[in-house]
Amino acid sequence: MFSKFFGLVTSKTTQVGQTEPVCPHCGQRLEKMPSRKKKCPSCKDDIYVRTRPSDKKRILIRADQIEAVEEQKAIANGTHQQFLAAKKERQDAGRKLQRKLGRAPSEHEVEWALLQEAAAGHVRQKNWGHYRNARFDMSELLTKQNQHEQALALLLEVCYVDLNGPRNCGGDFEMLDDFPEFDLEMSDLAGGVLARVHQAMQRLELDLRGLESKFGKVANRLLQSIPLPLSPKKAWRELKHALRSE
Repeated sequence: MFSKFFGLVTSKTTQVGQTEPVCPHCGQRLEKMPSRKKKCPSCKDDIYVRTRPSDKKRILIRADQIEAVEEQKAIANGTHQQFLAAKKERQDAGRKLQRKLGRAPSEHEVEWALLQEAAAGHVRQKNWGHYRNARFDMSELLTKQNQHEQALALLLEVCYVDLNGPRNCGGDFEMLDDFPEFDLEMSDLAGGVLARVHQAMQRLELDLRGLESKFGKVANRLLQSIPLPLSPKKAWRELKHALRSE
């Protein structure tokens, strides 16, 4: 059994990546081994830094080698079946998008479609904690694409949901009388989310007055589709206090 497992690991990606400070694109030697993603000073292509699970060595790879390293990690962690299932889900979403767009979708477009589908599923099951996580991931994706206005809107939605104490019902609606969808005693604003709101405000040159206007629009729109117990006005007071204290 072990030999079969070891053979699967080594046959996949043992040789992936450069263990020396050498660009994996053009072969140009670098001044030193980078500790994070950087552009090659010679060919200007992106160099990614990863740890190779098979031997724990730091390696430099291309973007098209990331999946191979992730698969090796999944094999080592015993989560290869989940990895393959997620890969198939991405491929299916990509094919569906390609039929819709009439062209091959970008990785970001596929990821966005998957997150949208996940968020919609969480709404149907009344899994508001999971819904909140999907919307946060969507905000992160928009930030990577420098769509900071839209990313901030999603962050403010996350804050409003968090302030209402989201719970995951798992589709068991018969228990909602005893275990409601939201519990204000579980209200919490994560420091990481608040930090991202501050960063977005700086990028968009927004003060608290400008942020209040945006929050009101987001919160009132969300309130039309989700039964949130905390009013936008009260939620804003709590968010403003948290932002000033951060």
